[in-house]
Amino acid sequence: MRVSLESAANTPPAPPAAIDPVSAPPRSPSLRWIWIALGALFLLSAALFPMQTQRLPAWAAVALAAGLVEWALVARKAAAAACEVLPPPAPSPMPGMRAWIGTTLALLLAAAAWLRADRVRFAPLPTLCWLAAILVWFAAWWPRERRASVPASPSSTPSTELRPVTIAAALLIILAVAVFFRFHRLAEIPPQPGSDHAEDLLNVVDLERGERPIFFPRNTGQPPLPFYFEYALHRAGLPIHYLTLKQSTALIGMVAIPAMYLLGAELGGPVFGLCAAALCAWCKWPVLGARRGLTFAWAVFPAALALWAILRYMRRGDRASALWAGFWLGFGQYGYNAFKIMPALVPVALGLCLFDPRWKGRRWRLVGAGALMTATTLLIFLPLLRYSFQHPQEFWYRALTRAGTRERPLPGPAPVVFATNLLNMGAAFHWKGDNAWINAVSWEPFLDPVLGALLLAGVLVALLCAFRGAWRWTLLLASLFVLTLASTLSLAFPIENPAINRAAVALPSVLLLASLPAVWIWNEARRRGRAVRLTAAASLLVLAAFSIRENYLSYFVRFSHEQNVILDPVLDMVTVLKAFERQGVPRDNAYLLNRENWVDGRCIAFEIDDLGWQDAHDIAPGRTVPFIRDRPLLFFFHHDDANRRAQLRAAFPQGEERLMSQPFGDRDYFIYFVER
Repeated sequence: MRVSLESAANTPPAPPAAIDPVSAPPRSPSLRWIWIALGALFLLSAALFPMQTQRLPAWAAVALAAGLVEWALVARKAAAAACEVLPPPAPSPMPGMRAWIGTTLALLLAAAAWLRADRVRFAPLPTLCWLAAILVWFAAWWPRERRASVPASPSSTPSTELRPVTIAAALLIILAVAVFFRFHRLAEIPPQPGSDHAEDLLNVVDLERGERPIFFPRNTGQPPLPFYFEYALHRAGLPIHYLTLKQSTALIGMVAIPAMYLLGAELGGPVFGLCAAALCAWCKWPVLGARRGLTFAWAVFPAALALWAILRYMRRGDRASALWAGFWLGFGQYGYNAFKIMPALVPVALGLCLFDPRWKGRRWRLVGAGALMTATTLLIFLPLLRYSFQHPQEFWYRALTRAGTRERPLPGPAPVVFATNLLNMGAAFHWKGDNAWINAVSWEPFLDPVLGALLLAGVLVALLCAFRGAWRWTLLLASLFVLTLASTLSLAFPIENPAINRAAVALPSVLLLASLPAVWIWNEARRRGRAVRLTAAASLLVLAAFSIRENYLSYFVRFSHEQNVILDPVLDMVTVLKAFERQGVPRDNAYLLNRENWVDGRCIAFEIDDLGWQDAHDIAPGRTVPFIRDRPLLFFFHHDDANRRAQLRAAFPQGEERLMSQPFGDRDYFIYFVER
């Protein structure tokens, strides 16, 4: 049985005499295949560059076709190296009395947590019972046996393995790159808060007031963990401001780096883990989520760790992996709504194991593993599960309104809409991405040209690995369909697909597939002479540098420019208000004369640390300008609001009108200052 770069860690290797010579690791391919693979990656990258703007000139079409054909040829060699022989899985011993006693106690504690729980909040006693049930459950089912440790990759040799100090140094460099992409100019990009941020900040205010919700119904309903984390940062000294939201998601975005290393190392050893972590460090897709200040940053690292545990179980078949899978599948439900689709990957993984000859004679164990994963997930999910039963309309609102007809009828037959959504999602990686400007550059593909090229090459290799019976690579290919369902099932609102935020659960699978060709090239090159190693390393570094540059330009130039064009200057208004306050204008004498689809006054209120300001000073469209006898006064109004301008001039003829110019004229606004 052949599996992909599959790690035999913690299972004793079969003695050499027991290995079928036909299944032995293949000889290294001819040197020319390394150069063909590198040349094909350069061709694909060049072809994908004009495709970033939905153009495919003749030369790019030729380069694309040539690159795909070359990698189709290289894939035979790469798959031969990626599909290694693994020993049979070694399931943990059957559970004994400890497991059944512990299960009974855990179920009693879970029942107490369920029965005594508050309808909408984390009450102290039920929460303690729930946490105790989790601890008892893990203590009961955790296997006690120790496993011998062997290299993560069966094809590794002492001469090619990385030393721990080398791995640590490389990880530190990757983390430094990730810090730059997640924190550089964070206060400036994205530049302005919007209504979604105001809703999230109100959730933090609820926590500050002593509420402890299990689920936050605002803004179509959101899981609780991001807001508890933001509240913890607030308690540590950060204000309830827009920047705090961005800092919180940037920190969570950093957690994705070690998670991707762990996932990649499970699949192909330390080099694979480092490559996956590096791509995650600078890829614009996770960077967009990490800096946005909204909750989709919470999709990536739980998805990576859940996938790590599932792949680990497919290799080892042990209870520890099943428990970890259940834990991360349950934990991720508290972070981001789109993670609801992640448990659907479990039956796919266990179903693939049924076809794996390594499980012959042990397939009945898969039923128990599935039950253990499900039970563990449900135990972790318990408070949200109870909430979903008591408040299904709130908990499932987003899914019901997108996949169903609760908010609007479907625009066409469901199968036709779904098929169209799948085609659009397939094009999102290389041709035309998300049209929701709040999350990414409008219509720009999810991946830069280099990562797009690596993904195409990786899919070709993985398809051949799957054809040869590499079930873990088969799972990764299947996961591209399963884990993007949170986006493609937007049947009532197909315009919301592809959604880069909802598809973020599939990001770890995408990065693993993109890592495969780069890792194969490097592993083949480092078996050769010094000249080959240096040339291959230089070529890969050139591709990496181009990828870093493109992702930098995409986020820090194009996305920044588009955001400044589109977003209204909320923080500029805050700066002006504070400047006038220092000159003696009380904030109670400042008014926002609002209009439809303009500034959310709550965002201003949060930035001046006065949430009550918005109620009396955000004057809704249609209301007249308030006549205030107290002086001085400051009014903000839209540059096209001629009616408000006329009212101000009539009510306060001695006032001073001033245009506040912005980098883009459509974002200009006026202030009207009344001194006496």
